[in-house]
Amino acid sequence: FPSHDTDKSSTASAWLRDIHGSTVKEIFNGSTSEGVQTIFCDLEGFSAGTYFVVLRNNEKTIVEKVVKTR
Repeated sequence: FPSHDTDKSSTASAWLRDIHGSTVKEIFNGSTSEGVQTIFCDLEGFSAGTYFVVLRNNEKTIVEKVVKTR
Protein backbone atom coordinates (compact mmCIF):
# COMPACT_ATOMS: atom_id res chain seq x y z
CA PHE A 1 0.00 0.00 0.00
CA PRO A 2 1.03 3.58 -0.22
CA SER A 3 4.06 4.98 1.49
CA HIS A 4 4.29 8.62 2.33
CA ASP A 5 7.16 10.76 3.47
CA THR A 6 6.69 13.51 6.03
CA ASP A 7 9.21 16.04 7.22
CA LYS A 8 7.63 16.21 10.67
CA SER A 9 5.40 14.20 12.99
CA SER A 10 1.71 14.52 12.23
CA THR A 11 -1.71 13.01 12.72
CA ALA A 12 -2.85 10.78 9.85
CA SER A 13 -5.88 8.75 8.84
CA ALA A 14 -6.28 6.15 6.10
CA TRP A 15 -9.38 4.47 4.72
CA LEU A 16 -10.12 1.83 2.13
CA ARG A 17 -12.94 2.89 -0.18
CA ASP A 18 -14.81 0.93 -2.79
CA ILE A 19 -15.41 1.99 -6.40
CA HIS A 20 -18.51 3.93 -5.28
CA GLY A 21 -16.56 5.97 -2.72
CA SER A 22 -17.99 4.21 0.33
CA THR A 23 -15.55 3.57 3.16
CA VAL A 24 -15.25 -0.19 3.63
CA LYS A 25 -12.46 -0.21 6.21
CA GLU A 26 -10.57 2.22 8.43
CA ILE A 27 -6.92 1.28 8.00
CA PHE A 28 -5.17 3.75 10.29
CA ASN A 29 -6.00 6.65 12.57
CA GLY A 30 -3.25 8.06 14.74
CA SER A 31 0.12 9.75 14.95
CA THR A 32 2.99 9.22 12.55
CA SER A 33 6.62 10.11 13.02
CA GLU A 34 8.94 11.97 10.70
CA GLY A 35 10.15 10.01 7.67
CA VAL A 36 8.73 7.38 5.35
CA GLN A 37 5.61 5.61 6.61
CA THR A 38 4.14 2.47 5.02
CA ILE A 39 0.54 1.40 5.53
CA PHE A 40 -0.46 -2.26 5.59
CA CYS A 41 -4.00 -3.54 5.06
CA ASP A 42 -5.25 -7.12 4.89
CA LEU A 43 -7.75 -7.53 2.05
CA GLU A 44 -8.70 -11.09 2.93
CA GLY A 45 -12.46 -11.40 2.88
CA PHE A 46 -12.90 -8.57 0.38
CA SER A 47 -14.27 -9.29 -3.08
CA ALA A 48 -12.03 -8.93 -6.11
CA GLY A 49 -12.28 -5.44 -7.56
CA THR A 50 -10.98 -1.91 -7.51
CA TYR A 51 -10.48 -0.07 -4.24
CA PHE A 52 -8.91 3.22 -3.25
CA VAL A 53 -6.71 3.94 -0.25
CA VAL A 54 -7.24 7.49 0.97
CA LEU A 55 -4.50 8.83 3.22
CA ARG A 56 -4.95 12.20 4.89
CA ASN A 57 -2.53 13.99 7.18
CA ASN A 58 -2.14 17.58 8.34
CA GLU A 59 -0.55 18.59 5.04
CA LYS A 60 -2.21 16.67 2.21
CA THR A 61 -4.50 13.94 0.97
CA ILE A 62 -3.15 11.06 -1.15
CA VAL A 63 -5.35 8.62 -3.08
CA GLU A 64 -3.92 5.35 -4.38
CA LYS A 65 -5.78 2.86 -6.57
CA VAL A 66 -5.60 -0.79 -5.48
CA VAL A 67 -6.86 -3.72 -7.55
CA LYS A 68 -7.57 -6.98 -5.71
CA THR A 69 -7.63 -10.11 -7.79
CA ARG A 70 -9.31 -13.22 -6.49
